[in-house]
Amino acid sequence: MTVEMATQSGSETRCRLCGSSRWIVREAESRLLRMPPGTIIRTCRGCGLSVRTPLPLARDTAAAYDAEYFREYQMIGREAPPTLMAALPLLEPAVGPGRLLEIGCGLGSFLAQARDRGWKVQGVEVSPWAATQAKQATSVPVLISRAEALPFHTGTFDAVVSHHVFEHLPFPFLALRESRLVCRTCGRLLLVLPNELHHLFFRWALSAQQSPPRGDSPVAKLGRWLAYQTAIPPRNSSHLFFFHPSVLRRAAAINGWHPLRMAAYRIQQDTMSGYAIGGLLKTGLYTLERWLKRGPEMALLAEARDPTR
Repeated sequence: MTVEMATQSGSETRCRLCGSSRWIVREAESRLLRMPPGTIIRTCRGCGLSVRTPLPLARDTAAAYDAEYFREYQMIGREAPPTLMAALPLLEPAVGPGRLLEIGCGLGSFLAQARDRGWKVQGVEVSPWAATQAKQATSVPVLISRAEALPFHTGTFDAVVSHHVFEHLPFPFLALRESRLVCRTCGRLLLVLPNELHHLFFRWALSAQQSPPRGDSPVAKLGRWLAYQTAIPPRNSSHLFFFHPSVLRRAAAINGWHPLRMAAYRIQQDTMSGYAIGGLLKTGLYTLERWLKRGPEMALLAEARDPTR
């Protein structure tokens, strides 16, 4: 069963997902992602879940997502995530669009577009500022609520979606359980998260951190290109948990979701090069990344199952 500890002060001794007490300290990764001073990433040897240590108190996290946060990460005026829009048909039951909940709806752009497709939408958002902006700009219904304590009845929704939210949550597995409770049986879940520590090019970024490629030779330029294929932005990370596909599938299954599809992909590609062979090589590496399913983004599509199924 899921081990979701009630306290968040200091270093947790056991993994919340599998209960293991064996950890790997990730010093190089912590430097690359520029974790806050005094914190470090640790990875569970039992299941592979990575976690920021120490975790902040849950009551301290909501205040971080104010107007300045949304401006810093260029979210104001941004269109709905293309991954969510492309996946909408996968969420629609045979009878067509139903009731959809977005956890961490931000400024409401996705909910507005889903509503235009016929969905009856509802958002929850931990940031009072973002919730107010979403309601004023799009007129979508948004409640201020934590993902770990959703204010809805059991089986209210036909689909639950969340985009780049669960890595910020103090209790992501409680949120998975809550999302299952408010979704009807056979409803759908779509989670999109960064695959920060496990995508194909991450090791080059770590190597470049230790010894940055210098000069204008083709090899040095390729090295710099490889180093910058990390998840965006690779700086000042505010993430609390770091998932990879197998960890996310396991966490979803433990909390009542049956995984249907898992994809690790890349949205943007840079194949520009001053050398003909350079462009071909970059294209080939992107093809390899796609073939190995090791992109910097991952998306899980899952179905709500009864405990007896």
